[in-house]
Amino acid sequence: GGWLYSWDSGVTAFTPQDYGINYPQIGSPAWSPDGSKIAWGLMDNELNSAIGVFDSDKKTAKVLHPFKQKMATDMGTPPPSTLWSADGKWLFSSIRAQGDDGQYDNVLSGDWIFSIEGNEKYKVDGDFISLSPDSNWVLYINREKDVNILELQVARFDGSEATKLGEVDD
Repeated sequence: GGWLYSWDSGVTAFTPQDYGINYPQIGSPAWSPDGSKIAWGLMDNELNSAIGVFDSDKKTAKVLHPFKQKMATDMGTPPPSTLWSADGKWLFSSIRAQGDDGQYDNVLSGDWIFSIEGNEKYKVDGDFISLSPDSNWVLYINREKDVNILELQVARFDGSEATKLGEVDD
């Protein structure tokens, strides 16, 4: 579980099980811009991971993008972390997933943007940098042409209207 602090009640325990979610390890909490929801990275002892969106007023929770996390041998494996869009409708997370063979899965892994409703998700076509203030665009680095050339690009979440802003040799 985790801990939350409020001016009124002080420190209180936060456990996903109170919301019917069975992930014993949580980490990297992120409050929604309006403060009504909190996103936590979720993980169990077998590295099954997901992103949880919890509404404390309604006592509801949603589990987004369940996956088997790839073991990070150098520093342990923390639950995934998230970043909210300014409008509170989207979450970003960098996913390190493993496939059925236990190896790094290139399809499931990468930088992802999820609607908090759970009905849309988009994989960023490169290395995520930030979301636009209007929550319509993603800024990222694309290395498709050449791994030594960093192309700064902006695109809609679904990859449409991709525009190259510039490039730098690495």
